[in-house]
Amino acid sequence: MTDTTPVTAGTAQAAEQAGGTASGGPVELHYRTTIKHCREALSLRPKVVRGARALQVCVLLLAMAAGGALPVALFGRDQPVWGVFWAALAVVTALMGLSLIQNHYIRSYQRIAEHQGPVHAVADDEGIRFSTEKIVSWTKWSMYGRYAEGPNVFALFTGDKSTASFFALPKAGVAAPQDVDRLRELLDRHLRRG
Repeated sequence: MTDTTPVTAGTAQAAEQAGGTASGGPVELHYRTTIKHCREALSLRPKVVRGARALQVCVLLLAMAAGGALPVALFGRDQPVWGVFWAALAVVTALMGLSLIQNHYIRSYQRIAEHQGPVHAVADDEGIRFSTEKIVSWTKWSMYGRYAEGPNVFALFTGDKSTASFFALPKAGVAAPQDVDRLRELLDRHLRRG
């Protein structure tokens, strides 16, 4: 069960009037999520998830070990050149596999974002409201455990251990440059920075 609850027009207006940030009211964003936003948000995940980078290193080390052991099993220890070749091939294959998985995840997220259309988001001390052509929702800050900041996005990650789910808030979606600072202050008050 999540903290995301649908909001009707009346309750959205009441929440907006009651909400606001300590530094001057809610922060509004208007944007359309792009592949670039998704890719950047996902690239920030290792800053937030302790084991993400370690898992990638383990996969590469296992690939090297398996690639090095395969020629020994097939040809014996007399062919050291084949061991290097197979180990390198295993590492390249593992890197390609990791890249394919990441690209699939990004494209899936992008398809969902395209289906929803342009986003209007309003962040205040209570949480963040998202509205698109098809969805209106309000999410409490407790839904997200951490956030990370990239050059173009703020990435919000769910509070579970895997932090598999994320939400990208493009900085270009704010109306004025000072709103990026206000949004950062708001996120710092309610979430842990990754």
